[in-house]
Amino acid sequence: MEIIFLGTSAGTPTKTRNLTAIAIKKRNYKWWYLVDCGEGTQHQLLKTGLSLLWLKSIFITHVHGDHFYGLAGLLATLSTLGRKDPLKIVSPVGVRVFLETIFNISQEPAFPIEFIDPEEITNTSDDDFDISWIPLEHRIACYGFIFKEHVIAHRLNIAKLKEYGVPSGPLWGKLQKGEYITLDSGEVLNPHDFFMEGDKARVVAIAGDNSKPELFEPYSKELSLLVHEATYTEEAAQKIHEETGHSSALKVAQFAEANGLKNLILTHFSPRYRDDSESTPSIKDIEDEAKASYNGTLSLAKDFNIYTLNRDEQLSCVEPQLSSN
Repeated sequence: MEIIFLGTSAGTPTKTRNLTAIAIKKRNYKWWYLVDCGEGTQHQLLKTGLSLLWLKSIFITHVHGDHFYGLAGLLATLSTLGRKDPLKIVSPVGVRVFLETIFNISQEPAFPIEFIDPEEITNTSDDDFDISWIPLEHRIACYGFIFKEHVIAHRLNIAKLKEYGVPSGPLWGKLQKGEYITLDSGEVLNPHDFFMEGDKARVVAIAGDNSKPELFEPYSKELSLLVHEATYTEEAAQKIHEETGHSSALKVAQFAEANGLKNLILTHFSPRYRDDSESTPSIKDIEDEAKASYNGTLSLAKDFNIYTLNRDEQLSCVEPQLSSN
């Protein structure tokens, strides 16, 4: 699986960080999914290998502008590119109101949109993933999205099939479906005698703005990766008198450690934190705070970082090759 960060700043963009947007896809697949769509997301896409024509579904965590103001322009571009296939958008109802208002005063997209209200439906599924969502704790209704990949429950033991002289083709297909087959010799083979244990499904949770990471606790045992906002350090969070509805790096790291999460990516950083580690405050302050409480694989996302989660749930970061076209 791949997770590509298109924007990692909270509230307002910076010179090096755009507003929130994350792509997720199966590795080597063209189809991809978008979680949040801050202003400028389609400009960010132009610098990646992702094609809008292969966008499968969009998931919006909540109706704060830094998470969805780029959506109307992106849909307009999809129309210009000639999209005809329906597009699924899972989002709070306010996103639909926002878009339909724009459609009424401008123009409607050239393709159907299927809006799904997460208050009415709790999950969806397609050929790649089962996708569910949970309500989070923020100043307004906000959601976290959980992507669980579809895997083959059992794989065929190819070496054993060859040993029995079963030719590849339709017979293998029948065995994979759990059907008995009969060889030319008259021998009947039980499919279960040729099954190997299947791959473990990888599960990735992508949180919206959320002041209670512990809301993911019921899912922690199956999570391969948690992507969570860390808008502030704990020190900065304590100095803010009003309830922000955000998490500190300390709070997320403590949750991840207590629940044995293997992989944690932090994102959605306040613009006050500079990339230059010599500046004060800097992103390194957030990193240091998280590292002090979490012993798993930790990463702080940057725009255009591409993370690969392999079958063994090992997380690695691939340096992006940005397109200049």
